[in-house]
Amino acid sequence: MKRTTQIHAMVIAAIITLLTLAGQASAKDINGYYYCNDGSSFFLRQVGTKLYGFGENSDGSFASVLAGTINGTKVEAKWWDVPKGRAKTSGTITFEISFSGDMLKKVTSSVPNAIDFLKFAPITRDTTEKLRSKPEGFSGGTGNLTGVWNGDDFASYYVREMPEGDVVFYAENNLWGDPGGEFKPSFARVFIGKKVNALVTGDWVDLPKGKAGASGVLASRIVNPQEITFNNPPVGIDGTRMYRSLPNNLFGWADLHTHPMAHLALGRKFIHGVPDVGSLIPADENCRMNYRAEKIEQALDKDNSTHGGTDILGLGNRCGDNFRASILDSFQSANGAEVTPNFAAGYPTFKDYPKYNDLTHQKMWIDWVRRAYHGGQRVMIGLAMNNQTLASAVSGPGDGPVSDKESADLQIDEMKLFAKRHNDFMEIAYSAADVRRIVAANKMALILGVEIDNIGNFINFRRNLPNSATREYEDNTTEAATFAEIDRLYAKGVRYVFPVHLIDSLYGGTAIYQDLFNLSNYHIRHKYWDVRCSQPGDGITKKFKVAGFDAGLAAAKALKLGIDIANFPPDPPKCDKVGEGSGHVNGTGLSPLGESLIRKLVAKGMLIDIDHSSVKTIDAILKIAEAVPGGYPLVSGHTGLRTELKNENSRTPAQLAKIAQLGGMFGLGSDDVTTGAWINQYIAASKQMGAASAGRVAFGSDLNGLVKGPSPFMTLPTAITLDPIKLTQAAKVCTDKLYVGGFIKSRTGQRSWDACTDGVAHYGMLTDFLQQIRSMPQGNVVNADIMRNAEAFALMWAKAEKAKGF
Repeated sequence: MKRTTQIHAMVIAAIITLLTLAGQASAKDINGYYYCNDGSSFFLRQVGTKLYGFGENSDGSFASVLAGTINGTKVEAKWWDVPKGRAKTSGTITFEISFSGDMLKKVTSSVPNAIDFLKFAPITRDTTEKLRSKPEGFSGGTGNLTGVWNGDDFASYYVREMPEGDVVFYAENNLWGDPGGEFKPSFARVFIGKKVNALVTGDWVDLPKGKAGASGVLASRIVNPQEITFNNPPVGIDGTRMYRSLPNNLFGWADLHTHPMAHLALGRKFIHGVPDVGSLIPADENCRMNYRAEKIEQALDKDNSTHGGTDILGLGNRCGDNFRASILDSFQSANGAEVTPNFAAGYPTFKDYPKYNDLTHQKMWIDWVRRAYHGGQRVMIGLAMNNQTLASAVSGPGDGPVSDKESADLQIDEMKLFAKRHNDFMEIAYSAADVRRIVAANKMALILGVEIDNIGNFINFRRNLPNSATREYEDNTTEAATFAEIDRLYAKGVRYVFPVHLIDSLYGGTAIYQDLFNLSNYHIRHKYWDVRCSQPGDGITKKFKVAGFDAGLAAAKALKLGIDIANFPPDPPKCDKVGEGSGHVNGTGLSPLGESLIRKLVAKGMLIDIDHSSVKTIDAILKIAEAVPGGYPLVSGHTGLRTELKNENSRTPAQLAKIAQLGGMFGLGSDDVTTGAWINQYIAASKQMGAASAGRVAFGSDLNGLVKGPSPFMTLPTAITLDPIKLTQAAKVCTDKLYVGGFIKSRTGQRSWDACTDGVAHYGMLTDFLQQIRSMPQGNVVNADIMRNAEAFALMWAKAEKAKGF
């Protein structure tokens, strides 16, 4: 019996030994995704007897580059934390290889950590989507390379420089993460090298988190603390340089005019679609109202609930409104835009929206905004906007708010929540110091503003007169009430204000450039514009014209606006006398209350945008700004040059020179513009602002603000556009030139957008627009200048803040 027990024990021991030896068999290929016992993710690549890897936790607690040597069943490696995470340690670690490389068990580590084992697993979309690029976890400061750098290959480079001269980085191309987009980034790689004076040389290896699989040697030159160039980049590396922001010198382009929450403006029925999961939905395709999107299918669904009409019996779309549908169609048609069909389809096919020339659908879905960020955007002005006339025309029972104050408040509150939901790459800035801190941390600074006609709702209907359709109006405000409203807006986080929007406000006259808004002026102010002749030599040729009878407009006046359908503005002056210009301007300038408003904004250090203001109003604002010691910076955030637009809402060389002298900025509009035309206008505006104004010309896209995006990049002779074969060939040439290397098309759901044929269909394609610019004559000049926007903006705002209390 005893002998039998001993035999059984020997057999069991032998079996255990065999299993152990099988588990310790040398790995043939350690390559792929490995999950860690602590929930983190590792991507490993074996090259010969060398092992390279990158590990990170999705919560940003750590991110580490690993490099080691395989010797039998042992891996002896060194690791360095890089600033994709918050941890900043380094050390050595030893693994035991088990199960033919399917598992790596930690044996020793020079620094305590939570790793016990790494186990091979299939890589899935969920694995990669939760591991997007992140802002800077830590930095080494000006004299050290440690920090997040951005490459011209649209990648984030997480660099770590060690005291002994080791330099490592993890780099990842960023144009891949949209729902329905690429499964993997075009590349994800590690670099392990040494710094000797201004040279950094070492090995780079692509990891299986990305699609690329090359490796090699890379030598780089440190040009300055903010730029590194790659010396003769080897095959497999598309980038040529990387750059970074430092607190005293920011990089990145700015858009001085956007509307992230425009779907909540204009009665909440003018723009369909919401910008992210979590946003407030006015109504969905099933007519469910006022709830928050839980998935993209709800956020960017069919538009019948907001734009659609009904069938003859009124049963086909129970939340439809034929009158509203006709107004929206008329608005798009009158502006030369795409007239979208009933039940226009968004996600997942995006058959009907967004399009570059569509004015009434969402263009700022969060992944599209993220694409702009990865294309270099670091400053965004997010504006709450409204117009009570348009809101009244399209809203019905249960819609709204219609008034400017309530609409703006809702949008501001929602923009704060929007930024909070996406604080991995954006943050609201409430001061110039915030801009420096946010951008230096490789995030985008979002600045809140208001672009409304009726600040504080101080323009009020007083009462309806007995037995009459005529209404008395009361401009119900005082200087004290205006000051209190600015203080209230400031407390809500607003730092950017338009004294004037589409109509004559209580503070100043509006610019004449769109005839329809004279009707809005009457609707809200009960008076028409004071139309006068322009001055000789000012370049204004735009004339206000009294529109003839229009059945749809007459119905809107009668049913929605309470205006007599026979009520038209008076005929404007002909402007054909000696000493007169040929165009029309508004004779209303800055009011005494408007002067008080401007002084209040200066005293608060808030940013003032002069766009939409009449010439007389702008002249008065400029005088106040010049009287501030040192000058007060002003912004013209979303318009064009007078030489191009020839209307009152455009900037002259003298105005741009004055804005530059005051330390302000200019946002160049891009409504239906070609790439070449925008380059020419950008360079012209820069010259008009002066040689010392680097970075003061930015984007003023106004996307989501009832304007078109830049037009398709192919500008072809009519003969080619009429020939399908030649058109297809031309499109392929454009596409093949634009989308190369790691620069890939934007894709969401089942749709990808090609800027060559689609233009800037959504906000993220401003990145495609800039990429096209870089390939054109003088494009590098524009790119170098526009990447100085973030620094120019921080300087401008700091100058405004210095004037507080004036």
